Amino acid sequence: MKNYFSLVFIYCLFSFKINLVGEFRLDDVLAFSLIIIFLSANNKNLFFDKPVILMLAFIALSLFSSLYNSLVEHINFIRGFLFSIRHFEYLIFIVLGFFLASWGCNFTKILKVYVIYALGLIMLQKLGVIAPVSGFSASRAIANTGGPWELAAIAAFLLLYFHEKKLWLYFGLSFLILFLTESRVTLAAVLVVFLFKFIRKDFIKSVFVATFASFFVVILLLFVSAINANVNSKGLSNIVIFERVSDAFSSETFNSIVLTLNAITVVETQEEYWELGYGDGLKEILKNDGDLSTVIRFARWVVLVPTTLNGFDSTLIGLGPSFAGKAVDGNYIRLFIETGLIGLFIYLSFVFAFIKKTRLNYLSNYMIVIALTATFIDIFTTYKALMVLWVFYGKFIYDTLQNRNQFKRI
Repeated sequence: MKNYFSLVFIYCLFSFKINLVGEFRLDDVLAFSLIIIFLSANNKNLFFDKPVILMLAFIALSLFSSLYNSLVEHINFIRGFLFSIRHFEYLIFIVLGFFLASWGCNFTKILKVYVIYALGLIMLQKLGVIAPVSGFSASRAIANTGGPWELAAIAAFLLLYFHEKKLWLYFGLSFLILFLTESRVTLAAVLVVFLFKFIRKDFIKSVFVATFASFFVVILLLFVSAINANVNSKGLSNIVIFERVSDAFSSETFNSIVLTLNAITVVETQEEYWELGYGDGLKEILKNDGDLSTVIRFARWVVLVPTTLNGFDSTLIGLGPSFAGKAVDGNYIRLFIETGLIGLFIYLSFVFAFIKKTRLNYLSNYMIVIALTATFIDIFTTYKALMVLWVFYGKFIYDTLQNRNQFKRI
C-alpha cells in the first residue's frame, strides 16, 4: 500500500495531461482509486475537520445545483455532475498526504526532483525539442502542466515550501519557474504574501528586503529576456512580462473594458452564452485593442453575472456547474455563476477556515496566494494546484496529531 500511494503521488505530480477517453486521464483513475480508502478510513480527523466539512458541503451544493439546473434545462446533468465531482477528486488527495506522512515519505526529496524536472522540461520546450502536450505556446513556461497559470501555482507552492525549509537554492529555482510562467497575478500575490510576512516581523527589514527583491527581479527580467532574445533596440518595453503588465493597464485596455461593460447581455440558454463567449462573439472580442486576456474576461463576466442575477433561484444556487464552460478567468465569478451566493459563501468560508487552521505556515500562505490568484484565474479548478494543496493538508493533519500526542506524553 505504501508503494502504491507513493507511485500515485509521484505520477500525479510528474505526469503530463494526457487524456485516455474524452477528458478522463490516468490521474483521475488513480485518484478515484483512493475513494474506498477515504470512505473506510478510521481516523475521524480526516472527516470531522472544519475545512473538509465545508468542502463536502460545497460539493453537496454543487451536485444539488447540477440536478436542479438540469431539470430546468440550464445544463446537461452529466457535465454538471462531472464538474462537481472534480472537487471531491481533489479532496481525496488528503488521504494520500495523511498516509504518506504516517509512513515517513520524504516529500522534500520528491519536490526537489520536481523542480529540476520542471526546469528541464521548460528548457527543452523553449528550445523546441519537445512540444507542450497541452497545446499551449511554449513562449511561457508550462512544463508538464495544462498551462502557465497552473505551473505558476505549483511554483508558488514550491517556493513557499522551500522558504519555510530554508532550502535557498530550490527556493530560488522555484522563483525562476514562477517568473518564467509570466503569470502576473500569481507573481503579484506571492510578492504581497512575502511583503506582509516581513512586515509582521520587522518593518525596517521588510523595506530592505523589498528594495533588494525589486533589484533582483529587474536583473532577472533582463537575464531571462536576453535568453529569450526579447531584448532589442526598443529596450525594456520589449520584455514580454513588462509588455503583459503594461498592456493590462494601458488606455486601450481600459477603453475596451468600458465598451464591454456598456454591452451587458442576458442570455436564455447555455448554447447562447457559449456562442457569445467562445464562438462568433469571441471573434468580435478579439477585434478590441489592449490586453486581450483582460478584455475577454470582462466580456464573459458582463454576460454571466447579469444572467445569473436574472432569476431568484439562479442567484441563490447558480446556473449549475459547467454552464460557463472551461474558462471564466475569475474563480469567484465562476463560483457565483455555478453555485450562486450560497456556494460562493460556503467556498469563501472554506478558504478562511483553511487559512485559520494551517496558521502562518507555507500552506496558509499558499492558500492566500491562490485565493488572490483566483480573482483573475480559475485556479480552484486547476488539478495540480489543488492536488498539492490537499496532499500537504493531509500531511499537516498527520503532523498536528503527532505533535499533540507528543505533548500529551510530556
